[in-house]
Amino acid sequence: MRKLAAALCTAIVLAQSPTGEIAGVVSDATGARVPKAEIAITNQNTGERKSAVSNEAGEYVVPLLAVGTYVVSAAAPGFRTVERRGLSVSALQNLRVDFALELGETSQTVEVRSEAPQVDTRSAVHGMLVDDRRVRDLPLNGRNALDLVRLIPGVNSIGTTIRPSFGQQTMRLNGGRQTGVNILLDGGSLAYFHRGQGLGLPPPDALQEFKVATVGTPAEYGRGAAVVSGVTRSGTNELHGSAWEFLRNDSMDARSYFLPRVSKLRFHQFGVTAGGPVWMPKLYNGRNRSFWFFSYQGLRIREDQVSGVSVPATADELRGDFTRVAGGVRDPLSGSLFPNAQIPTSRFDPVAVKVLQQYNPQANRPNGAYQTQVSRPTTGNQILTRFDHVLTDKNRFNIRYFIDNNAGADNFPQGSAFAGFSPFENSLRMQTATVEDTHTFTPTLLNTARITYTRFNYLENNTVRQTLVQLGGTDFVHAGGAVTLPRLEATGRFTLSPGRDRQRLSDNLDMSENITWLSGKHQWKFGADVQRNRFLYRDNNNTGGLFRFDGTQSRDSLADFLLGRARSMQQASPLDTDQRYTVIGLYAQDAWKVHRNVTVNLGLRWESFPAWAEQYGKLTSFVEGAQSTRFPTAPVGLVFPGDAVYPYRSDRNNLGPRVGIAWDVFGNGRTAVRTSFGVFYEPLTAEMAGGVLSPQPFGLVVNRDVTQLSAPYRG
Repeated sequence: MRKLAAALCTAIVLAQSPTGEIAGVVSDATGARVPKAEIAITNQNTGERKSAVSNEAGEYVVPLLAVGTYVVSAAAPGFRTVERRGLSVSALQNLRVDFALELGETSQTVEVRSEAPQVDTRSAVHGMLVDDRRVRDLPLNGRNALDLVRLIPGVNSIGTTIRPSFGQQTMRLNGGRQTGVNILLDGGSLAYFHRGQGLGLPPPDALQEFKVATVGTPAEYGRGAAVVSGVTRSGTNELHGSAWEFLRNDSMDARSYFLPRVSKLRFHQFGVTAGGPVWMPKLYNGRNRSFWFFSYQGLRIREDQVSGVSVPATADELRGDFTRVAGGVRDPLSGSLFPNAQIPTSRFDPVAVKVLQQYNPQANRPNGAYQTQVSRPTTGNQILTRFDHVLTDKNRFNIRYFIDNNAGADNFPQGSAFAGFSPFENSLRMQTATVEDTHTFTPTLLNTARITYTRFNYLENNTVRQTLVQLGGTDFVHAGGAVTLPRLEATGRFTLSPGRDRQRLSDNLDMSENITWLSGKHQWKFGADVQRNRFLYRDNNNTGGLFRFDGTQSRDSLADFLLGRARSMQQASPLDTDQRYTVIGLYAQDAWKVHRNVTVNLGLRWESFPAWAEQYGKLTSFVEGAQSTRFPTAPVGLVFPGDAVYPYRSDRNNLGPRVGIAWDVFGNGRTAVRTSFGVFYEPLTAEMAGGVLSPQPFGLVVNRDVTQLSAPYRG
């Protein structure tokens, strides 16, 4: 989908990459610009050094700076050296640091303690920084750092989770879709192409910070108009660490008005972090060169899961007494009313009888309703490791690995009302690794290469291995895959739904190359990004049958159920799709200093969105009047990949211009006016391309009207 975005902003904004940059102006005491001043930048945390030289206009830029605290100095012949310490650089930040040099010897140093202006006068991007203090100190129910995005203006909705879930993290910003938010970790993609969601970030104590860009996103970013970019912590020259435990307990909770007792809750999140220089006694001292960082967080939840409200069968109804039904109940075979609204128990369907004997509870509410609480455990473990190494003065390398293992259960799948009918266990395993290399060819030519691999595997495992046959049914064959009980829906009374056996597997290989070139008044950036995506989806939904009882047969839904007369029945083949998708993006952008107070950002991005390709071609579409050549006996209008008229094809004409203007109103870096315009594209998600049911001839969905529960295919 294409979107247009434009905004006029006067706020702290973001820059173009997961690193930050320092830029400024060098002048003398009279305000005249000083060219060829030597700029030295030192990372106080790691000792890493970088240098630059101011141009003829006295301006300088030092890009691709790692998050940290810096010392910046400026020196020129005939002037004292000026030094500014304690300058914090965050990811995606343009930090302005100006120098006013005084006459004197360069050996004399003047230390300036005033803070640098926090207004970005070089970029037109609008967003917000969530720094390490807010990430760690703000209260978070569940400690999911993405919940802090709620603090940003323009947020429409956010859905996050810390439990095993295929839904994962969703955001809608500035009226856009969830597919238009690009979640990054250390510059690598955390895209989950099921429905366009993103995956979760590491725990707050493992994050240095994250930033959100909502408007004016530059050309180096694809997939929508918004970016959430997280940066993990790294080791420094000092050994540091932390430990924590967060506890919630139902002893401090009040009872819900709708529940008979306080729900059980034992909620523990605990962990440690540690980091520092690599040091091996008598072998290697990694100060100023090699650094490590480690984080672990455990999650232990022991809680009650509350069922929905249902209305179980009463003792009278189990004897066939339906005198409560005004006007009586009808015999669906004869069309006449049962005498005295009494259904003979000999007419009861054997499957319905067995289901109610095994699972029907007694009402526990004054109005005859039923609700219960059943224990549900959740166990999670998250581990993050990171290694940073300065190979040479011109080359920096880092590698980061993060894994999230999480397991839980659901006692009431898909709204199932009665405990024990068919619960399931679920688990997820998310892993992501990033390798990044930054090379400085010259102070004005830099290159960053990055590879990220992310794998997300979500599983559900049904714990009851029975079918309709084990409940007493005949004339029925399970549709394939792992066996399940049927889904039974009695309108206004209860739903009994089996746990499903399903898998959602997402593989994402993201490779990017970015070149930064400083030339006079221009800061050019060129790059390419290739994402190889895979989405595998397996599901046995309705393979055991779906039966709906709505009262149309006897004038009461529970009477329909006891008689076994379903208004409709559906049975489907198991779904098994394995789809692949490779997105290519190329971009060029320039930050052009057209005037000492005005910077124009120009960019162009081209993206290629191919059609999702199922490994065995198990996709379909409809074209009126068309006859498939791949499957000549297919119904007219049903076409497949490989057919000349198949409408779903690659989309390769996606050109997205980006324009931004940043005006430093008074020339002192303290007041800025910005405006931006951009065209953005969003790729098609895997579920939209592949669907949720197996199409013919790869699968079959059978729908029947008015059938007998215990013998659905008889006759």
